[in-house]
Amino acid sequence: MSNKRYFFHGDQSENGDDTFYCRKCDTFSDEEHFKTHDEKTHSFQLNQSYEIFLRKPKKERCRPSDALNLLENMSHHKSQ
Repeated sequence: MSNKRYFFHGDQSENGDDTFYCRKCDTFSDEEHFKTHDEKTHSFQLNQSYEIFLRKPKKERCRPSDALNLLENMSHHKSQ
């Protein structure tokens, strides 16, 4: 059984469109949506995504190393 893909706040969806996961709203939205949240919110949500991901057992961490993230320049965290 394959693991379910984990999305960080700001990760692009895998269905080929230009939507990104908003952890705060728990939905995929276009880039414009992210302008409704301030930078502090994005930083918090992205860091929370990273921390939750790292708490998962390694065998359950399912996120591509080359995942495109709209907000990656706001944080120093990278997928491991």
